[in-house]
Amino acid sequence: MKRRTMPSGGACTKPGAPDMCDGSAEGIAAAKAVCNRCPILDACSAWLRSLEQPPAGVVAGISHNSRGDLRGKPKRSPTQFSLTPER
Repeated sequence: MKRRTMPSGGACTKPGAPDMCDGSAEGIAAAKAVCNRCPILDACSAWLRSLEQPPAGVVAGISHNSRGDLRGKPKRSPTQFSLTPER
């Protein structure tokens, strides 16, 4: 079964992190900045590529609108997933 929650330990789960689903230009820039300094960026990127339907918002430093096709399949609309890490 595929993991439907992102890997734990991400900078986006820490107190004070911006809303990763804020679609404004400022919100996307702030979310990408958090991803760029995240200690689990590679794991998050691998998780994102493993999903059939990627979540909305910025994940692994990539916004939903700029992700394009990560798996060689047609782009689908975003699905809501938990941004709370598994414990």
